[in-house]
Amino acid sequence: MSDRPTPETDALDCELHNPRVMQDRYSEMRDHAQQLERERDEARGALREIWQSGDAFLPHVDRETTSRWRKAAGWDEAK
Repeated sequence: MSDRPTPETDALDCELHNPRVMQDRYSEMRDHAQQLERERDEARGALREIWQSGDAFLPHVDRETTSRWRKAAGWDEAK
């Protein structure tokens, strides 16, 4: 994982100690989480397409790297 700062999330974390704010923000957080999940799935799909189009190059890439790529794509390493 990256150590990149997340100031918006950090600010939200501080706000959520107030129960009223937490209730008001739940819907917003759920919508954002759903958006992130969709974006992740799109990125995995794009990675799969790149992977499939690059199969000719795989013999030149070490097994550890291809396993890491497959894991990032959500694929079983045995494939």
